[in-house]
Amino acid sequence: MLLSGRTADPAAGETDGDSTPDLVEIQDLGVSLDGLPVLRQVWLTVPAGQAVALLGNNGSGKTTLVRALLGLTPHQAGAIRLFGAPAVRSGMSRRDGFHSWWRIGYVPQQVAISLHATTLAEVVRTGALAHRHDAVWGVTSWLHRRHARQVVAQALDQVGLTAQAKELFIHLSGGQQRRALIARALAQQPDLLVLDEPLAGVDLAHQGLIRDVLAGFRERGGAILVVLHETEALAPLIDRAVVLRDGRVVHDGPLPTDPETHWGHELEAPPRAAGLMTGLGPHWER
Repeated sequence: MLLSGRTADPAAGETDGDSTPDLVEIQDLGVSLDGLPVLRQVWLTVPAGQAVALLGNNGSGKTTLVRALLGLTPHQAGAIRLFGAPAVRSGMSRRDGFHSWWRIGYVPQQVAISLHATTLAEVVRTGALAHRHDAVWGVTSWLHRRHARQVVAQALDQVGLTAQAKELFIHLSGGQQRRALIARALAQQPDLLVLDEPLAGVDLAHQGLIRDVLAGFRERGGAILVVLHETEALAPLIDRAVVLRDGRVVHDGPLPTDPETHWGHELEAPPRAAGLMTGLGPHWER
């Protein structure tokens, strides 16, 4: 299904004949950075139990879309609903908005915090503590701490990093750090995983391991939104592909097999003015 703007298929976002709940619903989204339009009239749904790949060339708006979804980048037009509620970040006044951010496990492109004296196990543990419900006066109960240890151990085992648990995070290879961030997201025990290039730097053997872990998460009813440049390793996992070009959705449907179709080159789209993004630097990387 090839698109320009909103999906034309009312069944998009359903895994079978029965309607499934949309954990993510993005409607007519528009985002501008420094006054420059990055996302234009984007419509996207991610239902429970489905893995959706977000594809497109560099600069197409993939990471900006993910950051807008998570409330990390403001949007100027359209609406975002998470688990049926308007997406509301802390500090905003609407009482009926979505506040249970622990239900979303996020693996960013890069680590944005200092981890110089932090072990791998401690990094993963931050995910397990993301939704403490038994803390009293700021003190987490012994039962929760024991459960957190079990969750962390399981997450490390899932990504093949048990032996490195006590190593400092900064001493890990790039691929191991990616797996560590996936383990942190899994330890959060979320309902939705949002992954931005999760296999970057991961060797082939562990790519298969991560694919199997994500497949198990999806089979248990979890939803996945994953940004990809290369689709081969995760192709068996993907239920649906959404392709962005110049900030617009140009395809929403089966994973394209033709590289030209994969990036939407066969479709005409408004040309971008040369040099508009020059000098913005990595802060605006999309």
